[in-house]
Amino acid sequence: MSRITRSTSMVILIWAAVFISQGMAFAQDGSQQAPGRLAGGGDFQPITDQDIQMMRKDIRSQRKQLISANMKLTDAEAEKFWPVYKDYISELVAINGAKYALIKQYVQTSGVLTDAEAESAVKQWIRIDQSVADLRMK
Repeated sequence: MSRITRSTSMVILIWAAVFISQGMAFAQDGSQQAPGRLAGGGDFQPITDQDIQMMRKDIRSQRKQLISANMKLTDAEAEKFWPVYKDYISELVAINGAKYALIKQYVQTSGVLTDAEAESAVKQWIRIDQSVADLRMK
């Protein structure tokens, strides 16, 4: 893998890790306060796996509502579409779970990786992205 490709991919990985480790606390409640501070002025509280799961479930629900509101399916179309959509989302959740695990691992190491670990992480990230593309094609 070339240095440019690895560097670009690592920027994406770092951005995602920073988002998960700091940004989601204020994104969840919609406040405009800086990441790392809570509404009461206390120190930053880490996001738990349960918080992430709840947020992902909420996003999936909102996405389904958005699709439903905009597709205007007949009853016959809906009967065929929603089971396929459910299977697609189930597979996508599993794939995105692998991406979350990779980001979580990066956060837990405080972003300190050897060149070999960084290259492995980037390759995993690319495989995950390819899995998403393959699922969409399917």
